Amino acid sequence: MSYLSFPAIHCHGSNNQFILIDESRVQPLILDDKQRSLLSQVLCHSDYGFATDGVLFCNQPDFSQLIHLESEYDASMRMFNPNGSEAEMCGNGLRCAGRYNIENNQSTESKIATPQEVLRVSQAPSIFPGVPCYESEIGPVTWRISTMQNNGKPVESFINQPIELLTDLLGSEVRYTALSIPNPHLIGISPKRISQEKIEQAWQLISKTDMFPQGINLSIVNALVKDSGASRILVTTCERGVGPTDACGTAMAASASVVAQHTDLFEDPLPIEVFNPGGFVICDTNTQKAQKKVLLTGNATWKKFLEVSVDLDKRCLEYVITENFEQERVTYEKLQSYAQKVAVCVSE
Repeated sequence: MSYLSFPAIHCHGSNNQFILIDESRVQPLILDDKQRSLLSQVLCHSDYGFATDGVLFCNQPDFSQLIHLESEYDASMRMFNPNGSEAEMCGNGLRCAGRYNIENNQSTESKIATPQEVLRVSQAPSIFPGVPCYESEIGPVTWRISTMQNNGKPVESFINQPIELLTDLLGSEVRYTALSIPNPHLIGISPKRISQEKIEQAWQLISKTDMFPQGINLSIVNALVKDSGASRILVTTCERGVGPTDACGTAMAASASVVAQHTDLFEDPLPIEVFNPGGFVICDTNTQKAQKKVLLTGNATWKKFLEVSVDLDKRCLEYVITENFEQERVTYEKLQSYAQKVAVCVSE
């Protein structure tokens, strides 16, 4: 059936914008992946939907039948990109899904099943006054990245290496590390700030090669001038299936992992404050060696509650705003303004 109606939440994590749908409340039930893909393309397209970075499909009724997970969970989440493809995971979306399930269940913690891992999300002290924040596990972190190739053969590891193809655009001093978290990421450490326009050009260039046949998220990391002893980095990302983005949760966690494990940017890098065009989060990699996970604390902000009707055949939608969260918007804008001031202080 092509006509669907459902309540939804327009929300964001680090200004990474999403539409969150609780599938248990969609009429008629049940969605298939073709419908999820089409729905994502309609909802995320600014001409007839919302200018968002993806759709979070939560609490899929048949999730347990599609994937085997040994750990117990009380909720599920899948994320589809604006182009209709599915991401392995979404770190910023996970906090939003966590907030939704925690509030619905009147609890302080939720164990959310993603396609590859069950990840814990819990209420956390705010990292900025008045901004609702949540701590989420991000992972697993894997330094062996099977989605990377060299001359048609899988690469066992790629740590702190130059990439000649990107030298003209991003400079010869940048060193790159590839990892899965579980989305594939290429993290470049640069001594100078590079424009997002150049990073996008580099991302498009490397995406056209056979180096990453399943696609790649490219991020450039700069160390920021320390303040009050904090370890701070700036992360600028182009995301697979999206393009330039204000923030990518797994990219921030991946960048913190690379900085903590494979650089000497900071004597004691834990925890790391990660800034980006959308705001900032705090990443703690202390659990990484034992559990292969990063703990990421950041906002989960409600923008609007909606009632949505979509005709997938005609690719059109109608919606009614049932509640606005104006105060959350105002307080988050203050966080973002603070983050933008900090982000200009790149260490040389």
